Amino acid sequence: MLTARRVYLYVMALIGLGVLAAGLQGILRVLLRNIGLPDGPSWAGQVTIAEQLSLSGALILVGLPIWLIHWVIAERGVQAGRDGSGERCAPVRALYLSVVLAVSAGFVAAMTSGLLRYGLTQATGTVGEYPDVAPAGDLAALVVAGVARGRPAAAP
Repeated sequence: MLTARRVYLYVMALIGLGVLAAGLQGILRVLLRNIGLPDGPSWAGQVTIAEQLSLSGALILVGLPIWLIHWVIAERGVQAGRDGSGERCAPVRALYLSVVLAVSAGFVAAMTSGLLRYGLTQATGTVGEYPDVAPAGDLAALVVAGVARGRPAAAP
């Protein structure tokens, strides 16, 4: 029964974190685009800024409580003053942290590659040859992935 509870908590925390990250990335992307960084097509399609912000806000409003509630409950098992060795060493917890770190590392690598490609196209004057270069989206995803990567590593 304890294993099923752990699986539920960490799967829901992972889903909540993914939804939260998508919402944060959407808002950052719109903000970066509005301060002048070029951007490619949005994952939301061709919609207005208000629609993009409301979609991203809705993702944040749904994802944050889901992640926060499930993560806080999971963290209670490893708090100081309790024997948290069972929870701290649980394979499901290790899998959750590994997935979060691996996915965020993949995003960091991919978005860094995109930003480097943008810098090289700017430096060489070949921007028109690469229409998919989108530094606003890449930078927004890089920031969100970096934040998501930093949080689980700080967990006790």
